[in-house]
This record gives sequence, structure tokens and C-alpha cells, in this order.
Amino acid sequence: MLAFCGVPRGRNEVGERFGLKRHNVQKYLNDLVAGGKLKIMIPLSPQCWHQKFVRSDIDVRVLSEENLLEFCRMPRTKAEITEYFGVSCKATLGKYLEPLMRAGKLRHTIPDQPTNRFQKFVSAGRY
Repeated sequence: MLAFCGVPRGRNEVGERFGLKRHNVQKYLNDLVAGGKLKIMIPLSPQCWHQKFVRSDIDVRVLSEENLLEFCRMPRTKAEITEYFGVSCKATLGKYLEPLMRAGKLRHTIPDQPTNRFQKFVSAGRY
């Protein structure tokens, strides 16, 4: 399983590859994460449905608060953020952005029009 997770893999991919049922896949993956052999790609939301797992020795872009704020030093669109971190759903990304915005760590570039299609996100220290 560790060799298979040399690139980021989702729960379904792992289950299909090894013929495991859904609850067994989750148990095996959780045990490997707890043991430090695998890491999750989105630590802000470990149980999200599109979570991916990769070997801990592989260097990948993990969607964490620090990495997100660092990436957003320059204004970025949701599409740029999802592509950079490999998150497959822009709508789900909102649940990572909203808490940072409420905390004042992240801001809109067009604050009076939050749903503007040209909206970008920037680290609060930048603007």
C-alpha cells in the first residue's frame, strides 16, 4: 500500500486497488497516518471526502493554513489555489478560506463584491 501511495491517492483508489471495503480502507489509512507512514494532503479537514494520502517521505504541496497564507502573498483566484494544492473542488475550498477570512488572516481583493468572478484572495499582511 505504501508503494502505491508514492503519488497522492484517494480512499476509493486505494480500496479498488487492494479490494478493500470502504470501512476497511479508512481503518488501514488512518493507522498508516497515525504511524507516520502516510500523510494527508488536506490536514485542515482530515475526514473530507476528497482527501488524498501520500507516503510521508514524498514532498508534496499540503493544504495547510501556513502554506495557504504563504501561497496567497500574491493575490490568487480559487482556481489558482485549487490547482496549486491539487484540491479537486473549488466549492469545498471555501470551508478552508472562510475561517482564515473570519480570523483576518486572508482578505478579498474586492471586499465590497465577495462573489465577483474576478475575486482573488490575498494574505492580510500583503494588503
